[in-house]
Parts: sequence; C-alpha cells; structure tokens
Amino acid sequence: MLEGIRAALLCLLQEPAFYKNQRVSHAAIAENKRLGAALADLKEGQEKTPPRKRRAGQ
Repeated sequence: MLEGIRAALLCLLQEPAFYKNQRVSHAAIAENKRLGAALADLKEGQEKTPPRKRRAGQ
C-alpha cells in the first residue's frame, strides 16, 4: 500500500503546479463564485444551529 502512495506522490510531483496556458471561461468563474456564496450561507446556518447529539454506534 505504501508503494502505491509513493508512486502517486511521485506522479503528482512531476506535474507542473501551474500551467501557463490555462484558460478559464467567465462562466466557470461566475459559477464558482455563486457556489462559494451558497457554501458560505450553508456554513453560517450550520454554525447557528446547535449540533445534534449522536447515538452510540452511528
């Protein structure tokens, strides 16, 4: 199992961290901003409500 993890890490390290010719559409940027705002609203709602008690074994 460790060898598989090492191999995966080596593959990741060989890839460039940033592609200079990368293009992102304006639609993708706008969609990402809307998703970020929705996730922030959900997080705020979760912080306001108290956590539910879990039963043992779940």
